[in-house]
Formats: sequence, C-alpha cells, structure tokens
Amino acid sequence: MIKAEFSFLEYSYNSAETDIMDIEQGLGDLGFACRAHHRSENTTLWTQDRCILLVRDCPDISNPGITGIGMMSNQFTIESLECEYDETVEMYVTQDCGGNRILLFPESGDGLGDMLDGNYHVNNIEPNDKETGLEYISGIILNCLNARQMDFYQDLGFKFTKSGDRFNTLVSNNNRFIIKVDKSSGTGGIKGVVVDCDDVFVTTSKLHLAGVMLKKFESAEYSEFGGSAHKINGYNCVAQGSSSSYTIENFCISPVVGVDVTFRSRKQYLDISDNLLKIYYE
Repeated sequence: MIKAEFSFLEYSYNSAETDIMDIEQGLGDLGFACRAHHRSENTTLWTQDRCILLVRDCPDISNPGITGIGMMSNQFTIESLECEYDETVEMYVTQDCGGNRILLFPESGDGLGDMLDGNYHVNNIEPNDKETGLEYISGIILNCLNARQMDFYQDLGFKFTKSGDRFNTLVSNNNRFIIKVDKSSGTGGIKGVVVDCDDVFVTTSKLHLAGVMLKKFESAEYSEFGGSAHKINGYNCVAQGSSSSYTIENFCISPVVGVDVTFRSRKQYLDISDNLLKIYYE
C-alpha cells in the first residue's frame, strides 16, 4: 500500500549566489540550531523542538527556498514511485509533478535516525537557549501548476477535504499536516510554511526581539475571544474562530531567504484559514 507521513522540510540554496551566513542568521533568529553536518559538508540538519529542516547547498538552485518535503514511507511506496537515491541527503527522491522534491526514508527501525546514522556528523546536542517557541511544522502553502499535483498527494494518502475560491486543502492521513494549494499562482514552489507554537504571544515577543520582520495588521474586533481579544491586537496578531475553537496567528516576512513563516496557537481548530492566508498574501 502506498503511504507517506510528513517528517521534515528541505531548504535549498546556491552558495555561489546566496551567502550561507544570511541563511544561518535567519534560522538562528527563528530559534533553530544546527545539529548535524552531512559527510559531504553540503547538507546540514537544523531543529527546534519537533521542527526539522534539512538545509542543502545545491549548484542547480537559482532561487533559494523550500524545495522538498521529507516523509517517512514504506519500501513499496519507494519502489512504486521509482525513486532515485540521492547520496547528498541519503534518501530516496522523486518529484510531485510541480518541481518539488519528495524525500522518502523507510519507516522501519529508527526511521530518519537510521538514515542519518553514519552519514551525518552530530556537532551539537546542547539545549538551545535561543528557541522562540516554535514546536512543529503543521502545513505548507503550495503554488499549484497543474491538477496532477493534487492527484500525486492524494496517491500518497492525503485527503482532499475542501475546495475554496483560491485554496484547495489536502490533509495527511494522520491529520497532522496540511497542504494549502494556491490555485491563483502561476508559478510553482512552496512559498510559505505554517508552524504551531504553544503561545503565539510569547513567540511574537521573542521573534520581535530577535529582529525578525513581522507583518503589520490593522486592529480588528475580537470580542468573541473574550480575555484574549486585547492581546490579539496588542501583540499585532490575527485570529479566526471563537473562544472555543480558534487559531491565533502571526506572520514572518521572509525570515530566511525565499520563504515566509506563519506561526500560530490553536484550539480545536483543524484547518489553515483561507481568510487569514488571503490577508498574508494579498
């Protein structure tokens, strides 16, 4: 049976055109720490809590950004998709019909740990006192070039749950990862990442102190959020829902070259809001 569950994102850049110091500075401001280097020295592993980013130096990249989605899978899926083994990341790779890399590693054993063992040198296991509260990656904003991309992810087990005027929604089989497909874009690629955090207000403060550029929002009426209403406006956040089911969010403008980051706290709110995405990308 073909199946795949989300694990991490791949970020690629060309060191001949983009200064790695700028990328490392941006990741550090977001609260990530570099944990391991691949033996080739072209790939590094960055983490914060359960957020995992594989950062790859690639001479074929003209525009830096998120280039791949890492998933734990089974051998049948890897063989069915006719994946090729990429020694620069030690994983099996295919594409999603829109140019984005799909990186697969077997679900047996320790999964991702087995793939990294022996090929990556762990250089940092110390707690990171500069973490900003980002906990796990819960979604991406995917620019859609063709309908076959939708089919590809559904073949991997994603559920097509909603069609809006601008965005379609795909949800992973375990309901932990959402792909918002932007039908209005004429270009491919992954333009945005959605990350959940425990306290959006604390994370907003830490990112502000780190100098990360946050989008400016107009004040709005949030009476349905009770005691949190004044904090939503006070911390320059936006929200959708009510006090019993909500998402409270903020938006980083290109904290790392080529990618925007939405971070949010939520309660009983399972989707990524189309309305808030339209505000971010209007």
